[in-house]
Amino acid sequence: MTILYARYNANYLGNDLEKIKIQINEARNRLNETDVEVISVGVKSGKSLAKKEMRSLLDIVYRDGVTKVYLSYCDMRSLAALCTFSRQNDLDCKMEEGEDWMIVQNAAGVRVSVSLLETAKSKGSGTEKKIHYLFKLLECLQREGSQGIIPCDEESFYISGMEALPSHTLKRYLDDLKHVFPTIIKKRKENKCHRYVMVEKYEILEKVMYKIDAMEELVGLFAVMDEETIKQLSAATKKAVREHNSAILYKSRPFEKFEDNALFRDVKEAIIKQHYIDIYEYEKQIENLEEYASKDYYDVLPLKIIYMENNWYFAGVVHVKSKEYVRFFRLRFIGDYKILDKSFELQDIKTAYLDFLDTFETLFTRYGIPQKKALLNVSSHVAAYFENKQQFPGQNVMQREENGSMTFEVQYTQVDEILPLIKRWIPDVTVIESPENEIEEQLKRELEALLHTITK
Repeated sequence: MTILYARYNANYLGNDLEKIKIQINEARNRLNETDVEVISVGVKSGKSLAKKEMRSLLDIVYRDGVTKVYLSYCDMRSLAALCTFSRQNDLDCKMEEGEDWMIVQNAAGVRVSVSLLETAKSKGSGTEKKIHYLFKLLECLQREGSQGIIPCDEESFYISGMEALPSHTLKRYLDDLKHVFPTIIKKRKENKCHRYVMVEKYEILEKVMYKIDAMEELVGLFAVMDEETIKQLSAATKKAVREHNSAILYKSRPFEKFEDNALFRDVKEAIIKQHYIDIYEYEKQIENLEEYASKDYYDVLPLKIIYMENNWYFAGVVHVKSKEYVRFFRLRFIGDYKILDKSFELQDIKTAYLDFLDTFETLFTRYGIPQKKALLNVSSHVAAYFENKQQFPGQNVMQREENGSMTFEVQYTQVDEILPLIKRWIPDVTVIESPENEIEEQLKRELEALLHTITK
């Protein structure tokens, strides 16, 4: 026997029996079956199944002779809830993921399929519809700028592709948005109405600035702020920014500027939404340097965007000869790229990748390579610089000499990670020992090459 559990919207149809019969008959005709028992149920609280209804449905399923049950005016969430409710009551139930039916074994041992005859999901519940409207209203507020939105009694508000909102509903939704986002949505009295406006970006900037007591904490922001941005600030803020900039000279700009802002946004989006990236012609911009051959990288798993040494990079996992490596890509050196539809799961991001990003100290640090140790001597002339600031990766003071010099232990994964720092401090930093004298030997080769160039 087949059961049609014909739910209908009692709030809409009310006591209009003719319309109810028509709706139920339409549902029955879609079954295309002869032996059908119809059980009609008016739903006043929405399309979701309540616990009382779930018990009634299970009673129906567990009747002898029942092999199929169809639900009308219902949705997937209710079906899933019914299956969960069944299991909570120690009843055998399974639901195929992504399908609109489930299986329950009844008292007679017959496996009964429970299916959705029609779904009301497309109509949306009241909550779903409201959330949709709220997002649309945020878009409208952003688009309208200083004009904002004014809900008035005599007008309805129209949003493309959606039902018109009566003014009282619009006002309630806008008040809800203002409650959730009090710092970015303003409400101003205008005659008998109110105007709701999303604050401009520069206004948010000002709020942030005045929340910070020490203006020096905004050094990076002031350094990149152009005149067009400053012009939009209030008179008091303009004066504060210009006074600050007149007293401080920024020789090391805190942000690398590059023209392709879309690249930055796309890489960030790929990280957030977990999509692989193909990178083409990497380092093509500096292909005149022989050591930088233009390369393509496929299926790069992006991990993080990194700002380091005054430049922007992103760290990604690449595959070379069946091995995985974490590589740093300088954004400016990416010739072309494609964000792939292919996505990865969070479990694909190994803990080792994130641990490496937390602990690496230079862009030359190599992933998956054991740390090596070397001993360096720092002369008394520069020892103070090493006491107050970590100059080398894994820097650890081993011994202080009476003459003021110091012995340091440093850690590295390859010589190129440590050698540029040593050369920067010559002759006040010398290498005492390294594995197989690799640092000393490479330093000697490079200095001999330099001397050869000078004495030509």
